[in-house]
Amino acid sequence: MTSRVRQRPLPLVLIGLGLLLFLNGVGWLRVDGWALLNLWPLALIAAGVDLLLGGRYRLAVVLGALALGAVLASGGGAAWLGRAATLERVAQPLGGARSAEVHLQTGVSALHLDTAAEPGLLVSGTLPLGPNERVTQRFAERGGVAVFTLQSAAQRGLSVRGGGQPWRLSLNPSVPVRLSLDTGVGRAVLELREAQLSGLEVSTGVGETVLTLPRRGRYEAALDTGVGAATVRIPEGVAVRLEVSRGIGAVSVRGDFVRDGDLYRSPDYDTAEHRVDLRVRGGVGAITVERGG
Repeated sequence: MTSRVRQRPLPLVLIGLGLLLFLNGVGWLRVDGWALLNLWPLALIAAGVDLLLGGRYRLAVVLGALALGAVLASGGGAAWLGRAATLERVAQPLGGARSAEVHLQTGVSALHLDTAAEPGLLVSGTLPLGPNERVTQRFAERGGVAVFTLQSAAQRGLSVRGGGQPWRLSLNPSVPVRLSLDTGVGRAVLELREAQLSGLEVSTGVGETVLTLPRRGRYEAALDTGVGAATVRIPEGVAVRLEVSRGIGAVSVRGDFVRDGDLYRSPDYDTAEHRVDLRVRGGVGAITVERGG
């Protein structure tokens, strides 16, 4: 068994790179997740060095490759990892709509979403795109309801972008919005404290998610996590009915909630002016629900 392992350094390096991706996904390692995908040549380099050395220093070679990969992806080699990105602007007018549905689907990108849209716009922001990446924007208005869809897709092959440039998008806080969000790979920060939501659905892929809920309104919300830690912040004055489906990872619910198994409820939920019916389904990673924001 030992001689067989010594003849195969490449699997060890690939396992190590996969471990880095996993630790980054669950939030235990703060590394640019999509930049890690650019590091596969290190596996070939490590294999070549191991062959030159006759396998005598295999452990040192593997550990050195992993350490170099972590340094490069965390910013020490941003210039080497980064690729020229085109910048696409989003500026969708609200028109005469009285409410809206917004559907966002990111690819391999971090996302920062807030409620600072430019006046008269439903959604505004900037999208750094990878070399093979494109986005589609669709808009329609039906019976006073604006429907906007923004979707990322790769033209050919896999679009991988280093440098950690996030999508930055802003919603209009003056109209009720039903928001659905599907993230791919990357950290998602959703600052929705000032939003007017009529509904919220968030489905995450790989990466940490930080969600701050609105401070007003009555609506239903759902968060389905993939691989990565998730933090949900509930402003003071907002009552909650929370249902948590546990995945692989710890669940921490902090606040003045009455617990009944996996159900948590604010004492004043039935009479509260502002409240949310929240369902959280865990994947792989810790889940934290707390007051704040």
